[in-house]
Parts: sequence; structure tokens; C-alpha cells
Amino acid sequence: MKLKKLILSGLLATGTLTTLNSCVEAVALGVMAGALDEDEPEQEIPPLIMHDGPKGRYPIARPLEGTATYIRDPYTNKPVLVYGKPANSLLRSGLGGKRYYIPKLPQYPVAQAVAGKPNHFLNPYDGRTVKMSGYKPGALVASPTAGSFFYLGQ
Repeated sequence: MKLKKLILSGLLATGTLTTLNSCVEAVALGVMAGALDEDEPEQEIPPLIMHDGPKGRYPIARPLEGTATYIRDPYTNKPVLVYGKPANSLLRSGLGGKRYYIPKLPQYPVAQAVAGKPNHFLNPYDGRTVKMSGYKPGALVASPTAGSFFYLGQ
């Protein structure tokens, strides 16, 4: 954390960040700035659930509530995107490279409705707003951007 703060403050002091040359630099800066937020309360990490999988005994991650594409790292409790990765695959945690298994997730995620915009939903695969008119809540629809399906939420 302190190393990131030193790097960020050094870049700001030298004028290196006067203009951002690419989207990658903008995203990296946003990630670094988000990691520097020390006012954020510490997340309570639930107890590990051990799993005897095909590659040994490691903890199994918990699914992130309301999605089928994210899990929670069992060591840090932070969300991790696992779209396209099969269940029982091993991932490495951001905390010292400890390993854990991906749980079996629901086949299709549920898109949440956008408040104040009828027939607009957040695509659960990429977070974009999509308009889905003519469908009832709970309908299975094709994602216009991800090439997969999702259910429409309430």
C-alpha cells in the first residue's frame, strides 16, 4: 500500500501524469487511486471452506451474490471475475499467491434493472447498460455483447 502511494505521489510530483496517453494508463491510475482509499472499512473474511479437489486440498471460493461471473477470493474477500473459467480450476490469490478453487456457478447470471430507466438492464458480463424491451422479468435473453445468455431481473 505504501509503495503504491509513493509511486503515485512521485508520478504526480514529477508531472508525468499531466496527460494520460492511453486508456491503460487511465485504468492503472484509477486502480492505484482506488487502492489508496484508506477510509474504506476492513472487510471481514469468512472462514475458509476446504475442498479436496483434483489438484489437492485447497479452499473453495464463494460466489458473489447476484452474479454468475464473479466469486470472492477466500483469502481477501475481494471480487474476482471468473467468466469462462471452469469449476474446480485453481486460481492464485492476490495475497501471496495462495491457491483456491472456483466453485460451480449458476449457468446464467441475472441482469439487474437500471433505476429510473424502464426496459434497461446492466449486462452481467460487462456491466454495460442494454435495452431489452418486449420481455418480462425473469425471461432468458441473449447478451448483445458477450455471446451468452442472462435472465432479466425485477
